[in-house]
Amino acid sequence: MIAIPANENTAKVCEYLTQKTSAVFDPALCTAFAIMSDKSEFVAGVVLSNWRKHDIEISCATESSMAWRPHVMKAVFQYVYDQLGCTRCTSIVTKSNSKCRTFLNDLGFTLEGNLRMGYDGKRDALIYGMLRAECRYLKGV
Repeated sequence: MIAIPANENTAKVCEYLTQKTSAVFDPALCTAFAIMSDKSEFVAGVVLSNWRKHDIEISCATESSMAWRPHVMKAVFQYVYDQLGCTRCTSIVTKSNSKCRTFLNDLGFTLEGNLRMGYDGKRDALIYGMLRAECRYLKGV
């Protein structure tokens, strides 16, 4: 597995994540990574949006959890924290999405808040955050 900047394929990655998450991503306002298998097949996508210099929102989706190998996550978080200079990374998920919530916890994100009906006007949005100092994928970097 390898994480590569989506560049001209950002719109395709955004569309994939929209299909998987029901969130809407504007390719003109996002940066994306395509996660490719060892056979050069697309297996997952990461979209980074709403960059505020110190913080950026991260969204991801996959066909297989195998996509999230440590070296893939290290590449993504090096971009977030080192290249963009963010001090934190934020992820927003529906309260009912227990699979994603477990995934975020396993990555090292911390549940920070609940926005009532904040996801789409019908469902609660949970806010997760991870500070650069908490990112285990950057330890020793």
